[in-house]
Amino acid sequence: MEVAVGAQGQDVIGEYLAAQVGTITGSQDDVRTDAPDAVHQMRVAARRVRTTLRVFGRLLRRDLTDPVREVLRWLAGELGPVRDAEVVRERVLTTLGDLPEEQFHGPVEQRRRTEFDDEYEAARGRLLIAMGSPRHTALQTLLGEQIP
Repeated sequence: MEVAVGAQGQDVIGEYLAAQVGTITGSQDDVRTDAPDAVHQMRVAARRVRTTLRVFGRLLRRDLTDPVREVLRWLAGELGPVRDAEVVRERVLTTLGDLPEEQFHGPVEQRRRTEFDDEYEAARGRLLIAMGSPRHTALQTLLGEQIP
């Protein structure tokens, strides 16, 4: 990626972006197999690339970086519901686990767990479909071509 900064600055930006892109591409199999924290790691890396491209936008070739930012926004939108379902499930179930059993009427925790699991699996299913889409293939191409 061409930048209008000194060689050292260009190297630092390029190395940082390459590391984040490596996380995005390297975590794809983990996301597909539902490995712990994989969605979170991919989502954070996508956000970091988008932020870096935005912050250093005046120094970078926007004709190359803007399409990357746009498709990463799409990816974040696909990852978001899965991560949100993970976080909400964990927080609510932890809170329920801390409450005395006499405050419950029936199997509240089990019902909520089932509901959260269903929500998570639906979001994950949509993410897996998105990761098999032409748009995701375009993302891979853009990341390979536009990011060092």
